[in-house]
Amino acid sequence: MGKKCSKRFIPQSAFRIPKFKVFSIQTDTFAGYVRYRLANEGTGESLCVLPGCGGLLQELNLSCGGLLHSVIDGVEEIDLPGNMWRKSALLFPFPGRVKDGAYTFEGRTYQLPINEPLRNTALHGLVADEPFVIIETACDENIARLEIGYDYGGRLEGYPFPFSLRVTYSLDAKGVFCLHVTAQNTGRTAMPMGFGWHPYFKTGSLVNQLRLCLPAHAFFELDETLVPTGETKRLEGFTPEDFAQGGAAIGVTALDHGFAVETGDKHAVTLLRDDTRNLTISIRQQPNEGLRYVQVYTPPHRGSIAIEPQTCMGNAFNNGLGLMTLQPGEIWQGEIRVEVRSQRLENSRQ
Repeated sequence: MGKKCSKRFIPQSAFRIPKFKVFSIQTDTFAGYVRYRLANEGTGESLCVLPGCGGLLQELNLSCGGLLHSVIDGVEEIDLPGNMWRKSALLFPFPGRVKDGAYTFEGRTYQLPINEPLRNTALHGLVADEPFVIIETACDENIARLEIGYDYGGRLEGYPFPFSLRVTYSLDAKGVFCLHVTAQNTGRTAMPMGFGWHPYFKTGSLVNQLRLCLPAHAFFELDETLVPTGETKRLEGFTPEDFAQGGAAIGVTALDHGFAVETGDKHAVTLLRDDTRNLTISIRQQPNEGLRYVQVYTPPHRGSIAIEPQTCMGNAFNNGLGLMTLQPGEIWQGEIRVEVRSQRLENSRQ
């Protein structure tokens, strides 16, 4: 193994960044898992991935205004195994909840395992705890890249549809983090599917002090089990128009809502702004590739906020909101990008 990805490489507070740029990929161990660290050794920007633990992103450190910021509230050793809050989990073949774990597809009814007994739902797919394997690592003067994969043979009666999932994490010389996902139906029949990513973002301030801009104007109502009813309500306070006019702080608002992003644009961008730190986190997804929804959740501690790009809403296997069907051999691809900007730059773009 290479040099360990120790705390001194990923500071808890911001510091001044040197000007040269050299990318590297190193490994160490974290909570018993092999951890891969992709880094720009010149700027200190880096990301850490745990392939053996659902392929999740464990840390992400990006620069803004000459300072380095830890922007992901990732898993700690005490969280594993289990990752109860599903921090940065890859959600496939469905994000969110399937009501009662049951659904009907092409005339046949299936029963998924119930992993949320309190609400009697199947929650967040089948791969979040599975081991991914390394497909490829690569780095040069412009980018560092890690590709991992998981192959599912259809072992569960509740989801007997084989698939191949490939995930590429990368960090480039411009300080842009990219998550690229490829899913392929490797079975002999059509398969229902949806994808989501479950990161918790942080700036160092409480969520109450942050402002949020969503590429949406309405949210889906939920029933008592937090499953979308299909009905929508007008979004107030967090629309692009509200944000352009100064917007409102999230404050004590409790969010656990799904939104249909505006379609028609190649990219849809969610912005999380910390005025006190002159910091804006940009989360970019591509509706034209199927990433037409975003789920937002504020955990009780309010030290971070989950902003989850998705191809479908919860219970899509039943309500059809964003549900995709892949034919045998068919491939779906999607991409999510994260970067950090200064507020002054953000203002100049408005």
